[in-house]
Amino acid sequence: MPLITFAGHTYQASSEKPLLDSLLAYRLPIPHSCQSGFCHSCLMKADKGQVPACSQKSLSNEKIRQGYFLACQCVPEQDIEISLPVRNKIPGIITGKTLLTSTLVALDIAPRHPFHYEPGQLVTLWAEETLRSVEPGADYSEGLNELARPCYLASLSGQDASLTVHIQRRASRKFSQWAHDCTQIGQKISIGDVRGANIYQQLSSSNLIVVQDGCLAPVLPLLRKLCADTTASEKSVTLVLQVDHTDNLYEQALIHRLVRQSPNLSIQVCGGLQGKKQLETIMMEPKPVYRQLIIAGDQGFIKKHTQQVQMDIQTLPYS
Repeated sequence: MPLITFAGHTYQASSEKPLLDSLLAYRLPIPHSCQSGFCHSCLMKADKGQVPACSQKSLSNEKIRQGYFLACQCVPEQDIEISLPVRNKIPGIITGKTLLTSTLVALDIAPRHPFHYEPGQLVTLWAEETLRSVEPGADYSEGLNELARPCYLASLSGQDASLTVHIQRRASRKFSQWAHDCTQIGQKISIGDVRGANIYQQLSSSNLIVVQDGCLAPVLPLLRKLCADTTASEKSVTLVLQVDHTDNLYEQALIHRLVRQSPNLSIQVCGGLQGKKQLETIMMEPKPVYRQLIIAGDQGFIKKHTQQVQMDIQTLPYS
């Protein structure tokens, strides 16, 4: 079994599963989210030793030269010494808090320094009071990493003064509980590096966007940018929202305004048990009329609805 040295300690890792799983099994506070190589939250650096090339496939040439890799994509083949990258954090202040549904809250955050981002990208949010506890080399305690969480940006860079994120309430997630129950306007928060792909650049001429209940955040700026882009008239989008109950629908005023503005944008709501059957019918179409599928949801949802799809696929995974 490969030996992994991290923060001055050495651990045994499996040579048959991702390094991230081994590190989390030791309760080490490694940031992570999608675990599919998309969000880059589990970015780490190999200070000694070599990592498999597949764990660097989605990184820039510069980061590869510097030894960075994704822990979720790395099945170690030899002993390595690794570290967390020094993360650039921008101070911010919570300027708004809105309950979108009974289990989904929107936080508006004003960063001290403006920065650019694209639809479909994420930032890591850090609860201000935990920053010192999760720095490299600090004493790690169980659960501290739960107060740092990658979140998709629901705002549109260049048009919105604040960053907006949507956070689902999950009983097992401390950051989720903190965001819902402990945050207030005027509270400090820190913002990590922008990560993830620019899905707007990858739109085709005909796109199907499927969104699981509560996972609309990364799609909203995509739709807004599409409707504002006068050069994108040849691109059509059908948005399918899967919700367990119509009470879980949110941002409907914005979406319907965008539909009225753009003849190339349409929406379909698949609600309840009947809606799930409708969605399965759409996804199982033997001769799809769409060239590309963009799907947002948890890993199980994405896997279920992409297994037999005859389209190019872009995923926006949640965890």
